[in-house]
Amino acid sequence: MNKTLNSRRCPPETEVSLESLLKMNEMNEEINILQRKKIEMLQKKKMNQLLGDVNNVQEDVNNFQKEEANKLYKEKLRDKFYKKEVDYLQEDINDFLQVEKLDYPQEDISEFLHEQAEQLKSKIGKEEPKTVIKEKKSKLYLKSS
Repeated sequence: MNKTLNSRRCPPETEVSLESLLKMNEMNEEINILQRKKIEMLQKKKMNQLLGDVNNVQEDVNNFQKEEANKLYKEKLRDKFYKKEVDYLQEDINDFLQVEKLDYPQEDISEFLHEQAEQLKSKIGKEEPKTVIKEKKSKLYLKSS
C-alpha cells in the first residue's frame, strides 16, 4: 500500500510543505478579512450617499413647505389689505353721502358701489398692498381736510 501512495505522489518540484499550506491558509483568511472590510466600507459609503440623498429630499420638502407657508401668509395679508380697501371705500361713500346730504336713489348707489368694486378688482395683483394703503390713507386724509 505504501508503494501505491508513493506512486501517486506529485513530482518533488510540485510538492508543497505543510508549513507553506498553513501560510497560504492564513493569507487566504487575511484576504477574506480584507474583502469583508472592503465590502463594509462600500456599504457604509453607499449608506452615507443614501442618507445624503434623504437629507437633500428633506431639505427640499422643508423649503417647499416654507414657500407654501409664505404664499398663504401673503394671501392672508392681501385679503386683509383688500378688506381694508373695501372698508375705506365704504367709509368714503358714507362720508360723501353725509357731507353732501344727498338722497341718491338706491340704484345710483348700487351702480357707484359696483364701479368701485370693479376698480378694486382691477388693482388686485398690480400694486403692492403697503403702497396702496399709504396712498389710500393719504387720499382719505386729503378728502377729509
